[in-house]
Parts: sequence; structure tokens; C-alpha cells
Amino acid sequence: MPESPIRRHRPRSLKSPSLKSWSLKSLALLSLGVVAGATIGCVPEMPPDPQEPPAEASAVPAPDAAPEAAAPAVEQPRRAEVGVGRQGRSLDDETGVGRVIAQPAVSLFAVRERAVFDIQIPKAMQLFEATEGRKPKSHEEFMQRIIAANQIQLPELPTGSEYRYEPDKGELWVHPT
Repeated sequence: MPESPIRRHRPRSLKSPSLKSWSLKSLALLSLGVVAGATIGCVPEMPPDPQEPPAEASAVPAPDAAPEAAAPAVEQPRRAEVGVGRQGRSLDDETGVGRVIAQPAVSLFAVRERAVFDIQIPKAMQLFEATEGRKPKSHEEFMQRIIAANQIQLPELPTGSEYRYEPDKGELWVHPT
């Protein structure tokens, strides 16, 4: 008997939503928003004034300006919370129309971080404390029994930073390496 040309529907995984799970309608609305945002406030470029010198020739860097290749300033240890992840940080400096276009991505990364730091880790800690009667005693135990055991994916950190669990506080922190 020949196979039916109708494909059977496979249920999507509820654990990891991806771009594949977006409907065509959602993608169409997102595309429309990007196009509308890109055209709002657009003005034709004015030709340069022949009497003014070119901007490149008049721009002299300040003597105290740091070179672009310099390493970022050493950061202080801080609690792991929304805003420590690497994704979306380059979009924080956008202004004007660029900010309007970048805001959905910035919000998406913030929501992902909030889900990890404000929901998944505290819930896993509650379960651990309920079963063991204590908090994890070390960073290794925290990473193994809280993060790995609950399949929590920590947001990627900027270069030069690392996660460290502080047993005395019972919290996950970000430290410079």
C-alpha cells in the first residue's frame, strides 16, 4: 500500500523554543516592524558643504583617549543577574531609530537571563535545600547538583568573566578572571 502524501504532525518541544517555532504570521509582523522602524525619521542625505573641511581631516583624537585595542577596565565581582550576559550588550548603545529596531532583541536577551537567574536557579536551589536540608557547600557542588542536574544553561559571559558560586552567601556571582 503506498504511503499517504499527508505528513503527520510532530509536536514541538516545550523545553527549547527556537526560530523554527515562530509562525509565519509572527515573522511577517516582525519584518513589517523592522521595515517601518527603518523608514521612520529617514531624511535624504545632504551633500557636504564645500566650504567645510572633511570630518576626517578635522577629527583629532584627544590625548587622554584610550586606544581601541585596550583591554576593558577590570570589573568588580557582582551578583549574577539580568545584564551580566554577553548577548545583546552591543545593542545597549543604540540611539534613535537603531534603538527602536534593536529593542526587541535586547528585551529577548533580558527575558532569557531573567528566566535563568530569577526562576530556574532559585527553584533548583529550593528543591536542593528541601531534599538535602542545606545549600551547596562549594562551587563544584553547585555546578553539578544545581546547574547540570537541572539542565540550566547559564548565559554566556563577556570575555574575562566567569561564574563563581559563593557558598557563604548562597548565590551565584560573576567574577573577573
